[in-house]
Amino acid sequence: MTNQIEIFDRMGALRRDFTEEEIATLPEDRQALFFDMVRATTDKEDAQTELTNALADEAASVRALQAAVDADRKARPPRTFLQEHRAAIAAYNSSH
Repeated sequence: MTNQIEIFDRMGALRRDFTEEEIATLPEDRQALFFDMVRATTDKEDAQTELTNALADEAASVRALQAAVDADRKARPPRTFLQEHRAAIAAYNSSH
């Protein structure tokens, strides 16, 4: 058939090297479906790129948050159990 074109490559990805002649061999209704598929594939790839970028941004934000938490802990180390215990005893003794 003259209206059959190979739209996928050997790896199953949509080909990008269509010629106008190849597309012109398709009937009009098949051309519309073909362009819908190309548009959907492009939209999917754009969404995948956006997702990849968002995940990279999230990872950078998590690293920045962890650096801030580490800096805060270094500046104000958390109190140990013994420090809390001594403070509780001191507070009790000052109230009696």
